[in-house]
Amino acid sequence: MSDTKTERPEVLFVDDSSTVRAAANKILSKQYIVHQAINGKDAWEKLEANPDYAVVFADIQMPEMNGLQLLKHIRTSPDRRIAQKPIIMITGHSDSHAAMRAVFEMGATGFISKPFDDIDLISCACSYINLNQRLSQLEDMLGIDRQSGLYNALHFETEGCKALSMAIRHKLELEIAYIELKPLSEISESHSNSVITQVVVEVGKRIRNHLRDEETVARIGASKFALLLPLTSCSNSKTAIKRVKTMVRSMKFAINKSRLRFDIA
Repeated sequence: MSDTKTERPEVLFVDDSSTVRAAANKILSKQYIVHQAINGKDAWEKLEANPDYAVVFADIQMPEMNGLQLLKHIRTSPDRRIAQKPIIMITGHSDSHAAMRAVFEMGATGFISKPFDDIDLISCACSYINLNQRLSQLEDMLGIDRQSGLYNALHFETEGCKALSMAIRHKLELEIAYIELKPLSEISESHSNSVITQVVVEVGKRIRNHLRDEETVARIGASKFALLLPLTSCSNSKTAIKRVKTMVRSMKFAINKSRLRFDIA
C-alpha cells in the first residue's frame, strides 16, 4: 500500500468573526488545508512566515488592520509570491459601493458576499487556486524565480550550456560571474524575511538594469546571483562587475530606523 499523500493546497481565511471562520473552515477543509487569521495584522504575519498560500480570503471590515490595508500590504510586497497572490475580498451588507470599488482598484482578485453558501465558497476557491497553480507551472517552465522575478538556477544552467556550446563551436568569448550579496547573513538573524526579500529583489533588479539585453542574470541562492556574459572579454567582464559592485555599494536600505549598506563578493 502506497504511503504517498496528495498535497492539498493551503488557504488563508481572514475574518474577525469566529462564527464566520468556523463556517468557512467547515466548508473548505474538505478539499484544502485551512489556516485562519483574526484580522489583517495577524494575516500579514502569517503571510510573511508562509508566502505560499494558494489563495487568501479577507473580510473588508476588521479591527487593527482592515481588508483594504491588508490588500495594500500584499500588493506592494517585494516578494512576488505574496504580491501576485489571489485575494478574494469578503463583503457584507454594510460595505458601501465606494469601499468595494476602492478594494477592486487596489487589486482584489474577486469578491464573495456574506452570508456565503458551500457552493459559492468552494467554487471561488477552486477557480482561483487552479489559475494560480497554472501560472506557477508556467513560471517554472520559463525558469522564473518566483520570489524575485529573475531567472532561476535551472534556467541559468540551460542557457549557460547553450552559450558555452556556441562559444566553443565558433571560438567566441564567454564570461561567467558569480556574485554573493554580503553581509546579508548578518541581518537575517535580526530582521524579518520581508526585509531580506526587499534587499535581494531590489539588488537583483539593479543588476539586471546594468546588463545588456543579451546578458543573463539569475538568482541561484538566497543571496547569490550568476551572470552569463556572452561575447565579453575578461577585461570587459571585470569592468562590468566593478560597475555592479559600485552600484550595490551606493544603495541604502532604510530598515527599522537605520540605514543599511551592502557589498558583493
